[in-house]
Parts: sequence; structure tokens; C-alpha cells
Amino acid sequence: LLHRSLDIAAIERAADRIAKADMIYAFGSGGNSSMIADEFQNRLFRLGLRITASSDHSMQLMMAAAARAGDVLIGSSFSGRNAELVRAFGLAREAKVTTIALTQSGSPVAAAAEIVVPIDLPEGNNIFRPTSTRIAYIATVDIIASLVAYAIQPKAAVTLRRIKQQLVAHRDGDDRQLLGD
Repeated sequence: LLHRSLDIAAIERAADRIAKADMIYAFGSGGNSSMIADEFQNRLFRLGLRITASSDHSMQLMMAAAARAGDVLIGSSFSGRNAELVRAFGLAREAKVTTIALTQSGSPVAAAAEIVVPIDLPEGNNIFRPTSTRIAYIATVDIIASLVAYAIQPKAAVTLRRIKQQLVAHRDGDDRQLLGD
């Protein structure tokens, strides 16, 4: 279902803006959306990009108010009804900050963002397994991060190499291990 529902053009626009950003802010609230904000930070700092993640509404509003043209604000909301994220997007857009939403299409969060990466999947009722939406969001972050990495390949390769050297030096010297993912 995910591969059929992805808006590739929106994902490419989002990746392009992220690759060119001076500073990136990733916002999410609640368990899943907060995890997505953290995952954006986890993936993008490794590429040498300046990024910070926040799951605190007050901090998000302050960061959005301090953001500048050239920055990017990424917000994720599984429900699409996060009023504080809508407010943060409004503050950011006043300052000419690019706003990117990973959310349900047609939602208030989608309406507030400049670029919308819609994630509209049916959710099951089985509380004991990962939700399809959660997995879709993680896959979408991976796709965006990969596109950004290719867009800034020389810079990303240098940063990844430096990180890898530090990890190898402080682990057991085995450079075949993953890069901390």
C-alpha cells in the first residue's frame, strides 16, 4: 500500500528544500510523531546538516519564532489535527521558512504547510503489532534522508566517514558495524 500511496513529487520537493536548508527543525508531539522528529535528526545530522528535534510545544513555538528564511521546519502529525504544530507552521511561514508536513492529506496540519507529504493509510485494530502508519512514516523518513544524502553527496560522505572513524575508534575496531543506526 505505501509504495502506491507515496507522493513522489512532494517527497522530492521536501528533500530538495532540506538539502539546501541553513537550519532544520523537526517537530512532533506524542509517541509516534516525536519518534519521527527524532529519527529525522538521527538521519540528517549524520549527513552534516544542522538539525534539532523537539517534542515540546512551547519549545517548538519559540524555535519557529526564531527561525529564518533559508531554514526548514518539518512537522509530523499522524492525526493531522495538532493545533500547536499548525501554530508553529504559521509562525515559521511568516518568516519565509519552508514548512514540510508529514501528515494526513486534507487535515489542518496539511493546510498549514507549504509542502505536504501525505501519509494516508488505513489503520488496523490490532494493538499488539506496530501500526501501518508508524512503519509508513519511518519508511518515508528513510526515503527523504536517502534523497538528501545523494543531493549533498560529497559533504555527506565526508561527515559519514568522520563519524564512522570515531565509532570504530571507540568500539572494538570493527569497521564493518553499522553507522550507529
